[in-house]
Amino acid sequence: MKKYDFVIIGSGSGGGTAAILAAQHKTSVALIEGGNIGGTNLHWGCIPIKSLVSSSKMFQHARHGEDYGVNIPQVNASLATWTNRERLVVAKLAEEMDRSLRKHGITVLRGTASFETENTIRIHNDKSTEIIEGRKIIIATGSVPFTFENTSAESRKLVGTSNDFVHLTHLPPRLLIVGGGYIGCELCGIYSSLGSQITLVEGGSHLLPELETEAGDYLQKKFEQSGVRVILNTKVTGVTHSEDGNRAVAQLDNGQTIEEDRILVAVGRHPNLDDLNLDIVGISHDRAIIVNDQLQTNLRHVYAIGDCNGRCALAHSAFAQAEVAVLHAIGESATMDFRHIPFCVLTNPEITAVGLNEESAVKQGIPIKVSRCSFRSVGRALAMGELDGFVKLVAEEHSGRILGGLIIGSNASELIPQIVLALKFGATAHQLAHMTCPRPSLSEAIQEAARRLISDPLNSL
Repeated sequence: MKKYDFVIIGSGSGGGTAAILAAQHKTSVALIEGGNIGGTNLHWGCIPIKSLVSSSKMFQHARHGEDYGVNIPQVNASLATWTNRERLVVAKLAEEMDRSLRKHGITVLRGTASFETENTIRIHNDKSTEIIEGRKIIIATGSVPFTFENTSAESRKLVGTSNDFVHLTHLPPRLLIVGGGYIGCELCGIYSSLGSQITLVEGGSHLLPELETEAGDYLQKKFEQSGVRVILNTKVTGVTHSEDGNRAVAQLDNGQTIEEDRILVAVGRHPNLDDLNLDIVGISHDRAIIVNDQLQTNLRHVYAIGDCNGRCALAHSAFAQAEVAVLHAIGESATMDFRHIPFCVLTNPEITAVGLNEESAVKQGIPIKVSRCSFRSVGRALAMGELDGFVKLVAEEHSGRILGGLIIGSNASELIPQIVLALKFGATAHQLAHMTCPRPSLSEAIQEAARRLISDPLNSL
């Protein structure tokens, strides 16, 4: 039986990162993967979707070329060409990851992993079964999309999850998206930009339930302006098909039906735990694997990171958790802080948030001050023709300490790290207001929002 310092199950954002970090600390590492190296993030999640988002944004810019003094007589785009570009991006990154794993001397084992004992893992594939031993074990098996149970067999070809839709080559003329979270909204923006007629159904009271109401309301307005039909406080209870079998029919909990060419189910994801045999070794879990702040399970040599522990299902969170788990496993002091993980939605405009929002602060009875700066008052935004959105800051009333922020607008995901850094180091509005930003830049909106927390607006932007 081969023995390793680290055995890591899953090669996605968490597992792949953990493997490389562990190898960099001169340990022996085995990385187990039953699917594609790189996991969901690389093949079905962030990278494919963001590639499609980039194509969509370029298409929008080209269509409005005259606004920038560029005359483009005819602008054409197709989902097939966007998907082909997406595959090239994924292939390039997969090649880079393979090269990095080999460079660091990581043993990659292909197959499905399950616990035999507290320290041994069985790896099974179509050709063989192997058992290995790990001094430290990191579970990073990710998550899988929820699907509809109440779907007739004949309708299943018309219904898919984000795993299916990120690789579409033919645009559905009419599409129903079930779920108004970040995945559903990002894909809605992509397909509506190409001309698909979309109905978006969300069970809650606003889009992007992961964020404060203002963010979802803003995006809903933008969607509706582009022709998307948004239905809130409504759930889909089942799916059948039309008489000719070519269209899917969704039954709503209000008794109505919606008939469309395809249905995208984007109602969330659940931890991928089915094959691990956690109960055999007594690893505590319910919906997800239970971990402490060091990402340890109740078996202290076994860690669980990323989506499988249910703490924060974001790729960059999995990356951060990988670092904490590896450092703690080799004996260094490391604790995971989930408070400063930014949430990013790459719609048009982008929406990002981090820390405590205004609604939560009010509910908790925390005395706060709130300010905002519209991008319409920022010179760089005007020059770019990107006037949508604003920066909103929440600060503690007495100390001025920054508690959280919301950014809606162009490049929001590139701007939010400034607020993340302010939160991490306990910066105040005064400190943020007196940083020196390049001019003109979009980051001036953050500085101006901070300035408005402590004084009058500065209008020379």
